Amino acid sequence: MSPSIAGVSIWLWALIVLLLLAQGTWLFTDARRRGAAPWFWGIWGLIQFPFPLLMYWMFVRLNPSDPEPDPQSDFREESDPHDKLD
Repeated sequence: MSPSIAGVSIWLWALIVLLLLAQGTWLFTDARRRGAAPWFWGIWGLIQFPFPLLMYWMFVRLNPSDPEPDPQSDFREESDPHDKLD
C-alpha cells in the first residue's frame, strides 16, 4: 500500500504541486514580459488549475488591442568597460 494524504496518493499530490508551480511561474513570467499584472496572474496560477490559465489566454494573450512584446526586450545590453574611449 502506498502512502496517501486524505486518501490521495503522494505521487498525485506531487504532480498537482508541480503543475501549479509550473503554471504560476509561466503566468508570472509571461505577464511580466507583457506588462499585464504579473503578481496577480502568478499568485492566482499557484492556487487554481486550469481556470487562471484559460482566463490569461482569453484576456491577455488573445487581446488584439495589445501589441506583441518585443522578444529582444528580455535581453539587457551590458556595456563592456573596455569599450569606452577616454
